[in-house]
Amino acid sequence: MKKIFFVFLCFLGYAIQAQTIIPKVGATYSTVAFEGDDDVEAKIGLSFGVGFNFLLTERISLQPELNFVQKGYSESSSFTQDFVYGGGSYTSTYNEDNLMNYLQLPVLVKVSFGKFYLNVGPSLGYGLKGKGSSNYKEVGIDAFGSTYEYNEEYKYDILFEKRPENYEGSDSYVDNRMNFSVQVGGGITLMDKLNIDVRYGQGFSTLFDDFKTKHRVFQVTLGVPIKL
Repeated sequence: MKKIFFVFLCFLGYAIQAQTIIPKVGATYSTVAFEGDDDVEAKIGLSFGVGFNFLLTERISLQPELNFVQKGYSESSSFTQDFVYGGGSYTSTYNEDNLMNYLQLPVLVKVSFGKFYLNVGPSLGYGLKGKGSSNYKEVGIDAFGSTYEYNEEYKYDILFEKRPENYEGSDSYVDNRMNFSVQVGGGITLMDKLNIDVRYGQGFSTLFDDFKTKHRVFQVTLGVPIKL
């Protein structure tokens, strides 16, 4: 909490000196690249925050930001199998949705070409917390031709800390709270009153110690530039 407060004070100092402040809100379309797993799908989340633009030259500016960003993924699997004894078969499906909340601190170099612009720069994410849910469903036919159905659902919290030893609860744990990425994108400023910003973030930090997992985030935001 002290780190978050310190970062807030730093950005407050930037805001006082900024030539343009840009409040923004938008959406994310994100996934996680699991090593050796191609069944992961993207998840839609929320993004909002504020950018502080400092003009360096006529076309080039520096734009640090402080954003709340949701990153996540969905995963599903399905298979059909015959019973070993007595005949019959069953089909099982499993679905999982995870959405993680981050405090995101990108520092972008912005190059403007009239009303259009490009931006690129590093970004540091600080994991706050998250929510997840899963569903397991099984539908089968027994040896006598009778059908049955089994369904199990549960929700859990996603916590950014090491999993406690011998933990048997349902919460999910992410080993690494800090997440480093690079963002690249661009946008357009309409009538000096509205920014439409599109960018892609490629994560370089792994979420878990035992296997490589990296965030991939597409982000679209609408911002209102306020010149000081």
